[in-house]
Amino acid sequence: MILKNNMKIFITGINKMAILYFIKVLNKFLKLTYKETKTFVSLPKNEKRLTLLRSPHKFKKSREQYSLIKYKYLIELEKFTPYTYLIINSIKPQFINLDFKWNIKNSEK
Repeated sequence: MILKNNMKIFITGINKMAILYFIKVLNKFLKLTYKETKTFVSLPKNEKRLTLLRSPHKFKKSREQYSLIKYKYLIELEKFTPYTYLIINSIKPQFINLDFKWNIKNSEK
């Protein structure tokens, strides 16, 4: 019986440059520890827009628009260890969210 374990890391945040820098640092770490398959995928971004009226007296004459963009990335790893989980959590900045999903399968050959 052989255990196949895969880990998916979902990275989300509003600062795109900080996320890309974190992925660059994470990629250097993963090159040192993993020589197996790893994939980096950019997922579609979520954009929320908010429109506010500037003046309560003149309706729809003067508006301000704000937008909040949430960027998402996915990293897939094979043959991960709990050590990897601890290291990734220790180097992540506070304003980046990480979600981990594990798939452990038994396969018989």
